[in-house]
Amino acid sequence: MRRTLVWSTGLLLSAAAALAAEVPALKFLTPPGVRIGAALNRAQSDGKDAAALGIVTRHFNAISPENVLKWASVHPEPDRYDFDPADRYVELGRSHGMFVVGHVLVWHQQTPAWVFAGEGGGKVDRETLLARLRTHIATVVGRYRGRIGGWDVVNEALEEDGTLRRTPWLEAIGEDYVEKAFELAHEADPAAELYYNDYNLWKPKKLEAALRLVERLKAKGLRVDGIGEQGHWGLDDPPLAAIDEALATIRSSGTRPLVTELDIDVLPRDPDMWGADLAKKAKIRAATNVYPSGLPPEMQERLARRYADVFRLFLKHDVGRVTFWGVTDATSWLHDFPIPGRVNYPLLWDRDGREKPAFAAVAEVLRASAGRPRTYAEARVFVTAPAPLQLLADRGFSAFEPLEQPDENYPTILIDPHRRFQAIEGFGGAFTDAAADVFARLPVASQERFLKACFDPAEGNGYTLCRTTIHSCDYAASMYTYAEVPGDTHLEHFTIEHDQKNRLPFIKRARAAAGGDLRLYASPWSPPGWMKTNGEMKHGGKLKPEYRQTWADYFVKYVQAYAAEGVPIWGLTVQNEALATQVWESCLFTANEERDFVRDYLGPTLQAHGLGDVKLMIWDHNRGLVYQRAEAAYEDEAAAKYIWGTAFHWYVGDHHDNVRVVHDAFPDKALLFTEGSVRGTWESAFRLARNVILDLDDWTAGWTVWNLLLDPEGGPRHAGALMGGTIVNADLRNGELTFNPPHYVFGHFSRFIRPGARRIACTSSSDDFLATAFVNPDGKIAVVLTNLTDHDEIFQLWVEGRAVRYSSPAHAVITIVL
Repeated sequence: MRRTLVWSTGLLLSAAAALAAEVPALKFLTPPGVRIGAALNRAQSDGKDAAALGIVTRHFNAISPENVLKWASVHPEPDRYDFDPADRYVELGRSHGMFVVGHVLVWHQQTPAWVFAGEGGGKVDRETLLARLRTHIATVVGRYRGRIGGWDVVNEALEEDGTLRRTPWLEAIGEDYVEKAFELAHEADPAAELYYNDYNLWKPKKLEAALRLVERLKAKGLRVDGIGEQGHWGLDDPPLAAIDEALATIRSSGTRPLVTELDIDVLPRDPDMWGADLAKKAKIRAATNVYPSGLPPEMQERLARRYADVFRLFLKHDVGRVTFWGVTDATSWLHDFPIPGRVNYPLLWDRDGREKPAFAAVAEVLRASAGRPRTYAEARVFVTAPAPLQLLADRGFSAFEPLEQPDENYPTILIDPHRRFQAIEGFGGAFTDAAADVFARLPVASQERFLKACFDPAEGNGYTLCRTTIHSCDYAASMYTYAEVPGDTHLEHFTIEHDQKNRLPFIKRARAAAGGDLRLYASPWSPPGWMKTNGEMKHGGKLKPEYRQTWADYFVKYVQAYAAEGVPIWGLTVQNEALATQVWESCLFTANEERDFVRDYLGPTLQAHGLGDVKLMIWDHNRGLVYQRAEAAYEDEAAAKYIWGTAFHWYVGDHHDNVRVVHDAFPDKALLFTEGSVRGTWESAFRLARNVILDLDDWTAGWTVWNLLLDPEGGPRHAGALMGGTIVNADLRNGELTFNPPHYVFGHFSRFIRPGARRIACTSSSDDFLATAFVNPDGKIAVVLTNLTDHDEIFQLWVEGRAVRYSSPAHAVITIVL
């Protein structure tokens, strides 16, 4: 039976509190594909407002910045950019799997005077201002390419009567300044969504002008993904009918409506002051500051009803994103607009971060709608298969058809987007010395081709999680360490000079190609020989007890040295393959020895140096004994508190169930696949697809293959056999790159399952197919499956009473995007 909430003054607060305690996060109540978020001020994006951040990370799947990306903040002087606050804002969103919005590129407010200044203090001319706009957009949007998902390109370009606002942009450039801004933004990041944003679009003349503007942009081939109505509204104005009509008109135009700056003003306001024009300020009048000590229950009820009413309209018209302009009442801009010094109550959370009745009202509307299935109309299909040869081939769209009940004898992949599990950290490969040396010897054109194919989030595989080694491993020209002087317990001679030649430049180029969104974790193969029982880096041996603190300090020195190079270390593993005695660099730790080293040395040392947020992982070896290693560490609370998760490889048997058992026993700890050496063959590609799907379905949060790049023989490697082809090979005689089948198969995951994506329920009714499915931060669903058979086979994807059918080639890997 559907719950009905009766809004009566007497029961309002208690009913709201009861409902708020019961409901899940708002982001889980919104329909698939719909984003709900808030605008963050700088204190919040800097991490200084813990209460607000707790609300944001629990309830929202999208964020916008109030000011840190406006021109005055990020580009205050001609030759100076201040990216630090914006970087923290973007990283906050990405680290929590949120859709990150950039606000705003072109606005007549909060733009420094120098932007519009010409020679000798006069007005700027068209070409100069266009050049400044081009540089600004290329620099700002380019920096966050692949990390900011959508941009408010132009803000408030229209007057209430529908004419273009007389701004310095219009006066210097002319009417095409809006067109130029959208053109430049798309050039800087072809994958980013682009929006036009304005207020009072519920007024017919202004809305008609906005639609004409967007129609002209689209007619010229420019990308426009949404029209943002800011939503600075009151308790009664604009009328619901006007909002209803405006949203319907935008939706019928073929452009999705957005509500980008939502708040509900509860205080009296002169009718001429609706909107957000910061140039209009009125003197405070005591008569309008009517609730200085709190909002009375009857006004709480009115606010709750207003929010419920507008959210019903948002659902009715498929509004793509709703962004509250602020998090709590404590920091709302409406305390000072349009009349300074008043106390306002426009949001869902009060000054202390407590849910108001308006929160419960919104949650009830969303929950009541949650039972309505999303209408699945079509799916886009991408295929990699050996015969006929297809390499991440875009096969276009296939239509869904109604299907109430699947037949159990028909191969069916079933998904449930409402059942969600672990979040994804990313996919990628390893920056070994071998890969870096090969990359350094390639011609520049080949280097750029490799970087684009592997790291570009729009046109490549979009790698976002990669591994590197702490000094040398077997895939290097020779053995070396960062502390070659025996007995240097204080690491006075520590240096990463070796890495500065090839490896660090390679990583920096890859980070740039990835738009800066590249998480890097590092693993040691062995401590320096002088710290070990066998006196050498090879052939196993153990860390001497007297050097445990020195070895922990070595990790810290490494992280700090890389940070000084502009390369942050996201994570560390304690020891690569801790039970393997090899003819190359290796070191042995039993489960208890590794636990004790983390508990007594490495964990506390990282913490003491402010590196407690670095993700520390144990084991970093095969699946076979993974549970024994996890159990030893996690049962010891003093050790477990320092450990983020368990890393594992795929050698010496499959043992996939062991990974799931680790999660079942220790669900608060992460799982990460950290090394899988692939050959350049179709057989290796098939194995790769199978393993990635099974590991993801067993709670793994990310997957990295081994060497990103090798020469045709599979080297350089100073010890061990050369294995030939890998995921990508480079012929150093002519600079030719060979992207082998595993590269395209891995792209089915890395391209379509982005950081922050959450696994959803996915099952297969047929032993012929394996599948996994994720919902991305932008709401798109990616289903990746593989045909395990030697023959073509028809299957169907079923979701909420609808199905799409497709014929899979033998051994194909297929990604279906909904």
